[in-house]
Amino acid sequence: MNIKKQQVRHTDKVYELRNDLTVLVVISLFLSFLSPFGMTETTWYKALAFWFTTCFVGYLIYRPLVGIGAHYLNKFISNIWLCVAICLVLASAIMAFTAPVIVLIFFDFQFNLSEQFFSVFTKSLVIGGMISAISTFKSEAIRQKKLLEQSQHTQLQQEQQLAEFNNKEQDKFIQLLPIEKRGQLYCLEMDDHYVKVYTDKGHHMLLMRFKDALAMLENHPGLQTHRSWWVSLDAVSSVEKQSRKVTLLLKNQLSVPVSRTYQNEVKEAGLF
Repeated sequence: MNIKKQQVRHTDKVYELRNDLTVLVVISLFLSFLSPFGMTETTWYKALAFWFTTCFVGYLIYRPLVGIGAHYLNKFISNIWLCVAICLVLASAIMAFTAPVIVLIFFDFQFNLSEQFFSVFTKSLVIGGMISAISTFKSEAIRQKKLLEQSQHTQLQQEQQLAEFNNKEQDKFIQLLPIEKRGQLYCLEMDDHYVKVYTDKGHHMLLMRFKDALAMLENHPGLQTHRSWWVSLDAVSSVEKQSRKVTLLLKNQLSVPVSRTYQNEVKEAGLF
């Protein structure tokens, strides 16, 4: 199981890296086409190489600092966007020192770093900020989606566990019946000190208190309709109303009365 999870994580990381590199190539092609900062005289392949190198170096700087560093910093600072802003300023400062080196390598153009630092830093902050904001939105959306999926999975597990528990509780009651009478539970009828149990296999008398039987079936989808009757919701086939008198007709053609005391509960259950 752990090996499978590791393989999934590895696949996700490879997929994410491939997408990031694709975005870098697209941005590099776009910038090469625009030829900003007086690069109109530069050949397209040299411009493409320059912009891809710049974008890739920027990716290596911004990705760990803003992407990973911000989430680590979020442990100490609750506002994720403040964490991103702090890491963004740090990454832009590093990029402001790195960009002139890349320019020097490609164009043999030197400039005064102390004079141009603020200009490069500002541009790096704007460009890096836009990309980082998009990346953060994307990461937060993925994180929220995973949390939602995890919550839904947990809820589904809890519902399954509850259903299993309810089935076990119902099984305990059904097992009180003779084997030939065990089946889908329809209803219970109190008869003095006995409880008459109706299933799709017939009926059987159990020597027990009516309230004890109801306690064993409290999690089963059913309800009490009369001081002497309890009905499983799945067993109801139709409802008959005559003036103020309400009767439930079950799958076994048995008619079960609904007293005024329990009519509201039967109505809330959606039976009429």
